[in-house]
Formats: sequence, structure tokens, C-alpha cells
Amino acid sequence: MNPEPTRILLADDHPIVGEGIRALLATETDLHVCHEARSAATALAAQQQCPHQLAIVDIALGHDSGLQLVATLKRSWPELIILVLSIHDSELYARDAHAAGASAYLSKQVAPAMLLLAIRRLLAGGHWRLPRTPQPTRLMSLSMREREVLRLIGTGQSNAEIARQLNRSVKTVEAHREHIKHKLGLTSARDLLRYALLWVEGKTDE
Repeated sequence: MNPEPTRILLADDHPIVGEGIRALLATETDLHVCHEARSAATALAAQQQCPHQLAIVDIALGHDSGLQLVATLKRSWPELIILVLSIHDSELYARDAHAAGASAYLSKQVAPAMLLLAIRRLLAGGHWRLPRTPQPTRLMSLSMREREVLRLIGTGQSNAEIARQLNRSVKTVEAHREHIKHKLGLTSARDLLRYALLWVEGKTDE
């Protein structure tokens, strides 16, 4: 009798990406995507309904924080293996993902075979390489929380929306914004928004 396939939760708000990953994993008889979630709330509900063994999480779930989802999943299901995907090939993002509890971080630009290799290695109890120490940039002066606030600013969210996402007060988010502006040498809210938008789109040199 064949063992049951590994249950996989896929959290990605881009249907085309989700369909591509599902199609890739469908070729592997021992891997099965049980649920596809487009938001953090639906991902948590799916995990509660049917605990999965592996979660593949986009670092940005629309207006939701993928890193916050990773941290929440690991607190409630510490045995869950989490692989974070991102459009950004960023060592800073990778380190933040590992700090949140992810076991691996991959750019969506990698070859499908690399994704399968990472999944196989993690399920076998192996380790995926830790990210290299990034080259010094202004972004390294930000804390992990400040970088997450910066990313959420870049998705166009208001202070109230960011506060709700991160379970913090609006005043705390406002303080984060001021610290970010100071550390990045930005002088206005408009400059901060412009920088955040460019960073989220991968158009900065940091």
C-alpha cells in the first residue's frame, strides 16, 4: 500500500503562479497541494481544518504580510515546514523569512527543478542554505519589523491597515515610519512612499 502523499498548503495571491506550482507538483505522486489560499486568513483556516506538512508561502499576499503568516503558522504548528517564495532575489528578505520561521527562501525566478529540489531536501529533514550576509546598504539599518512596515507602505496601505496587519497600534506604526525616514535619510512622507514603492517593485539598488 502506497503511503499518503505529503499534504501541501499553497498561499499565493497570484492565481497564475498558484496554478503553475500546482501543475508542477501534480507530476509528483507523493506530493499533493490540498489547499490554495489567497490571503493569510484563508491559509490559517485551511491549516486548522487539515494540518499540512509543508506550506509554500508568498512573502506578499496582497495586503497581507507573508512574514506575519509564517510567524503565526510556526507558533501554532511548530512542526510545519515552511518554504517562502518571493519575486525578490533579496538576501535581506531571505534573512527576514528565516527569522520568521521559514526553512527556505526561494526567488520565483528559479527553475522549477530547483523548487522541487528544495522541497525534497526539506521533507527529507535536510537544510536549505542560509542566505549569505548581504552587502551593507541603508536597508540593513532597519529592523526586521521596520522593513516589513516599509514593504506594506509600498503596497499602498494606510497606517491603520498596517497596524491591523501587524497587530500593533497606529501610534506604533507612525513611530516606525519616522524611524524608517530617519534611517534612510528621507525627509517627507511622499519620499518614503516613493522609496517604498520602488523597493517593493525591485527597482532600487538596495
